Amino acid sequence: MKVILVTVSCIWLAMFVVLYVAQRKLLYLPSGGEVTPASVGLTDLEALRLTAPDGASNVMWAGAAKPSQPTILYFHGNGGGLQNRHRHFRMLRAEGWGLFAMSYRGYSGSTGYPTEVNNVADAIRAYDVLRARGVAATEIVLYGESLGSGIAVQVAAARPVAAVVLESPYSSVADVAAARYWFLPVRWGIEDPYNSVEYVARVKAPILILAGATDTIVPAKFSRRLANVIPGVKRYVEYPNGWHVNTFDFGGLEEVRIWVAKYAGKGG
Repeated sequence: MKVILVTVSCIWLAMFVVLYVAQRKLLYLPSGGEVTPASVGLTDLEALRLTAPDGASNVMWAGAAKPSQPTILYFHGNGGGLQNRHRHFRMLRAEGWGLFAMSYRGYSGSTGYPTEVNNVADAIRAYDVLRARGVAATEIVLYGESLGSGIAVQVAAARPVAAVVLESPYSSVADVAAARYWFLPVRWGIEDPYNSVEYVARVKAPILILAGATDTIVPAKFSRRLANVIPGVKRYVEYPNGWHVNTFDFGGLEEVRIWVAKYAGKGG
């Protein structure tokens, strides 16, 4: 029995060590190199590159808003790259909204390595560049998709914006990881916790949350947990047949349209 316990303990410890060492490779899953917006049919967007003080650079896809319309500052999820969001981008652009979509370090031709600290700093830099391009804070809507929701929340906590939209968001990456790897003490060693429940308390802008009830990547209970601690103006919409980041298939775009019109559009 003692031998069995020792063996099981060694296996458990080895699993924890492997998970700890590989955690960022499991969290950040970029695919492919740099592509142009035109290659995925987005001929109205241009590709930009923003350079950070440490020399790393972020690829941005940008397009100006139509008169009297806001600009969406978009932060994507952990898998793929900007090119994988072309359907979302096309639908947002069709509304007449501007788009400023940032790829994280290591994604879509961006250089360097993604971490929570780097991603948030780069996102705030993207916000500041957007302001320098003449877009007022009252014309900026932050859109955070999955992993990007935690980045959007931190930007909104640090900078004024008209509104925030979070699709398939989480209370924290640590919460999601702890639920998935329930047999390991992952909270002890997680390097990029993205603790949105902490930062959201500082957000003054109205927040719209879109979630899918069948989501197995970020289960809806974590989106609800985040919604429950938002102190300000908020709306939570959960689609019974929705999965992960597919709420536009069930009416999510209409919710975004109403939210933007109310807080950042002509009626804002």
